[in-house]
Amino acid sequence: MPYTDTVLHEIQRFADIMPLGVPHAVTQDTEFQGYHIPKGTTVFPLLHSVLHDPDQFQDPSYFQPERLLDAGGAFRRSPAFLPFSAGICLNKGKSKYQLTHTVYKTRRRACPGEALARAELFLYQRWLLPRFSPTSPLPSAALHLQPRDSGFGKQPPAFQLILQPLEHFRPKDSPHPDSPPPVA
Repeated sequence: MPYTDTVLHEIQRFADIMPLGVPHAVTQDTEFQGYHIPKGTTVFPLLHSVLHDPDQFQDPSYFQPERLLDAGGAFRRSPAFLPFSAGICLNKGKSKYQLTHTVYKTRRRACPGEALARAELFLYQRWLLPRFSPTSPLPSAALHLQPRDSGFGKQPPAFQLILQPLEHFRPKDSPHPDSPPPVA
């Protein structure tokens, strides 16, 4: 299961569908990196700058789920992983990475649907992959995974996908296609 988590996290980091995040308003006058930001100012968290920061993710332009595994093969969540939440909590004297790594841990603002979205992604992947073998009619070298810019967001590239049912999940004489394989 750790690899499932790493793949889901890396998909969200790599796809980066909302690079500007959701606008927030500053709740108090704030000094940040020498700039004065008045209360009520609308700010856009630049999630792309964190999710694709080479100081946080080695070779960020490549899809590498393994980057989120520790030496023992356990899932290791990166504090720079912010696809659902980017609470804008500016503190005096904090660098951009201290902000990302410390402020979000203590005064984090989160998307109210984050838990549901994570559960849905996890369940969808855990149901689909054991039952089907995903393939493409194109050779892997012809597939381009980089999302396309589209206004304020990014769109995953369109491509064809073939879901071939795995042998042990193909319905034979079973009334339900999800019946487990027969016990030998």
